[in-house]
Formats: sequence, C-alpha cells, structure tokens
Amino acid sequence: MNTLKLDKETLYNFYGNSPEEIAEMLKDYLHSNEETIKSFKEAYKKGLVPLQSCIHFHSSVFAYVGFPQLTDECRQFEQECKNTNTINAVASTFSNFINRIYESAVIAKKEIELLNMSRYNIAS
Repeated sequence: MNTLKLDKETLYNFYGNSPEEIAEMLKDYLHSNEETIKSFKEAYKKGLVPLQSCIHFHSSVFAYVGFPQLTDECRQFEQECKNTNTINAVASTFSNFINRIYESAVIAKKEIELLNMSRYNIAS
C-alpha cells in the first residue's frame, strides 16, 4: 500500500488557488470524517451489498478533498466486494481502508495547520 498523500495540486485547481477555501473544505472533511467512518462500519455490519453501496457513495468525495488514492482504493475495494460471497473475505481490506480514512484525517489536520500558519505569516 502506497503512502497516503494529499494531492495539493488538485486542491488548488479545484479551489482556485485559495488557501482559505482549501482550509475550510478540509475542516468540513474533518468534521464529517467520524460520520463517514460510522457509515462504513454500519454498512459492513449489514453485509456486502450495503458495503458496496457505501463505498460507491463515498468514493468520489475523497478525490475532491485531495485524496485521489482513496478514491482508487474505493474502486478496488468495491470490486473486491463484488467478487466475493462473504463479508469475512473482505475483513482485512475493510480494516485497512478504515485506517486509511483515519490517516487522511491526520494529513488533513496537518495541512490545515500549515495553511493557517502561512495565512498569518507565522511560518519560519
């Protein structure tokens, strides 16, 4: 699994080179992160079809917040779900994917801090 990175170039393209808008969007992402994880966990408990739907629903969001790697991982995970008959067969992938979402939150939080420091010229 590749190191998860924030695609800053895409963010600046999406949000018009506005550090303020990027910071606000990342804050919104962080605010909704726990709810997103909760929806994945609830879908997992319900089975493969609900999990596939949840993955599909959330996949594009990750690209818009600067994590296209997560969108790609969603597509792979969704395909893995389609190619199996039991939820237990995707347990490891599910656990890894949830950890990646948590990892994205840590990265987003650090980026917000950097954007705020540069915004107020606090960076040294």
